[in-house]
Amino acid sequence: MALQDAEASALMTIRDRIFIAADIKRLDVYKLWNSAVNEYNREHVYIPFSEKYALINAKIVDAAVEATQPLIVRLWKRLRKGWEWIRKRIS
Repeated sequence: MALQDAEASALMTIRDRIFIAADIKRLDVYKLWNSAVNEYNREHVYIPFSEKYALINAKIVDAAVEATQPLIVRLWKRLRKGWEWIRKRIS
């Protein structure tokens, strides 16, 4: 019962953070979290769960840091990623 309460609390915490809601959706945090919890419930192995948690945390922190950067920096990074993507497809 405590595990189910913790899972419900975690999902509510993720869902209720309106200021990062768009990033949560864009980063597929729900999917990653559910995958981590389901794998832990099946296997009862902590290390893969903690690795997925670290990934989720890193994605959220990166999105938060990106949001505090000036618009021109964010646009430049997106443009650079787009060019890298195109270059990989052409090569």
